[in-house]
Amino acid sequence: MLVRAQRARATETLCYPLQQERAQPWQMSHGIQQMRETLLLPSARAQLRTQMLRLSTLEEINEQISQLADRRLTMEDLESQLEVINVEWADSREHHQSLCDALPPDHGYFSSEKYMDPSGIYRASQRTLTQLKARVRAANQQSENSNASEFSGRYADWKEISDIFQSLVGSKTDIAPVIKMARRKEKANEPAASLLATLNVTGENYERAWAKLEARYENPRLIAASHFNKLLNMDILTSKSGKGLMAITQAVTETVDSLRSLDASDSQIWEMFAAHILRRSMDQESRGAWELKLGNRREFPTLNEIAEFAEARARGLENLECTNKSSKSARKHSTKAHVATGDSTPSNNGAMR
Repeated sequence: MLVRAQRARATETLCYPLQQERAQPWQMSHGIQQMRETLLLPSARAQLRTQMLRLSTLEEINEQISQLADRRLTMEDLESQLEVINVEWADSREHHQSLCDALPPDHGYFSSEKYMDPSGIYRASQRTLTQLKARVRAANQQSENSNASEFSGRYADWKEISDIFQSLVGSKTDIAPVIKMARRKEKANEPAASLLATLNVTGENYERAWAKLEARYENPRLIAASHFNKLLNMDILTSKSGKGLMAITQAVTETVDSLRSLDASDSQIWEMFAAHILRRSMDQESRGAWELKLGNRREFPTLNEIAEFAEARARGLENLECTNKSSKSARKHSTKAHVATGDSTPSNNGAMR
């Protein structure tokens, strides 16, 4: 309110000389001067009042922007403020140019520098917004560094987490290896944390720690299996829910995208999925035999490989079942024959009689 009152007084002060100045001839005849007085004075006075109000608005916006430092801000908040100040600044420049054409050079508007040029207010607002945007950007970056590189130890999360960590920390030459090691240990949850537990936080141990994590988790076969299990273990919606439907849709598409990042085509993904379902459907002993056969292999097996294994094991189990049945039948027949022979043999006591 005080600013507006000051602006109103300033407007009257600046507008009043207009009548006096228009009454004095300057480089034109008295008749022409009176004609300009009649035609331009009302519009000039209106433009001057508008400019004073616009400058007042710019100062109020600048004051509001200076108070934003104490608030929790987002980049959208700051972009919105910047858009407002840009619009006001552009309109102010346009009105200033109009006043330059409408007012005499010695008018009080030009001699009062405080009100003549709003660029100082605009530059101050821009500086403040630039500083605040830098602060928000730094806070967002710190949040990404803190949360995005958290590793739970799940194979399905490894590819994304490793890429993020390398981008934000690992590839940065200005970050010391000991700091990289500290951040990696800090962001590793179980069971990955146990893998690094024996390594102290030193610069020399950073490469060792990363090598251990890669040796354990850089395994496309186990990564793909983890993604497939995520799909197969998804909860089934029991009631209508837009939020729930959106969640499962995003989960499926994100999982498929993660599988594609393993350099697998869509046809390969479906074949891998079929192979995974076959493995998942095996009995525990057969799954164990299959895993022992794969050993340390990192590539995902083809459907033909696991199908051949399953068929060979099925034939072996069938042969064992037939052998077991034959053995049981032979033992049963032998027992019956022994019992029958025992019953037909006369006892010694009967012969003596």
